[in-house]
Amino acid sequence: MGSEFVQPHFVLIPLMAQGHTIPMVDMAKLLAKHGVIVTIVTTPQNAVWFNTTIDQSTKSGLDIRLLQLRFPSAEAGLPEGCENLDTLSSRKLTRNFFQEAKMLQKPLESFLSEAQPRPGCIISDIYLAWTFDVACNIQIPRLVFDGMSCFNMIFLYKISFSKIYEKISLFKPFVVPGLPHQIALTKSQLPETFNPGPLFMKDLHEEVDAVEEASYGMVFNTFEELEPKYVKASRKVIKNDKVWCVGSVSLCNKDNFEKAQSIRVLGI
Repeated sequence: MGSEFVQPHFVLIPLMAQGHTIPMVDMAKLLAKHGVIVTIVTTPQNAVWFNTTIDQSTKSGLDIRLLQLRFPSAEAGLPEGCENLDTLSSRKLTRNFFQEAKMLQKPLESFLSEAQPRPGCIISDIYLAWTFDVACNIQIPRLVFDGMSCFNMIFLYKISFSKIYEKISLFKPFVVPGLPHQIALTKSQLPETFNPGPLFMKDLHEEVDAVEEASYGMVFNTFEELEPKYVKASRKVIKNDKVWCVGSVSLCNKDNFEKAQSIRVLGI
């Protein structure tokens, strides 16, 4: 007899911020439309934002599940119910937020170890580095989700690898080395990674970079026809060419209700 078919089960873990959560919810719908069971890991206050769209999806026959884990706001020195980066009263609380997000690791591992069918992989936000340890402990692959583009990833990689930002003044234009196109800008226009201010969390970014390299692969909210040269470049620098372009994920929202729900989650 042949082996029994087991429906694939993916676990999606978005960063708790609207701009990061929306594309992962859309990706969950895309995966479910292809016959995948999808579990979205979130917290009670964040679930409120997209419960309606998930309910609508499940009524249409999609197997999307919500795992709501308690977020220890008070223990982090955050106001009770503050479970989203967009609701922080000050950037000074960002470190507290990320430290407490790590506290979700053990309850998540407990769920994954008993989940049926057994999850085949974790797809988690690029900034949730601790999910790499979850994947290792459960012995499943962790894929990194980058909601930007392959261009953005290669742009940052080339600047970081060349260390050109260390050799130039703040307002002198320079050409980013190694890109398929000639792109010039000044150091002052670079993101905080290369212009660290007093609130920059260097240790977090170093951890993100380290586990990104060690993860199974990367999923981008883009499509190859949009940026073919940058997709090709990404495959050269990401381990084993493991790059998946699944965008634009927002196109999964076909009717006015789905589009309105996405706008509502953004708070517009």
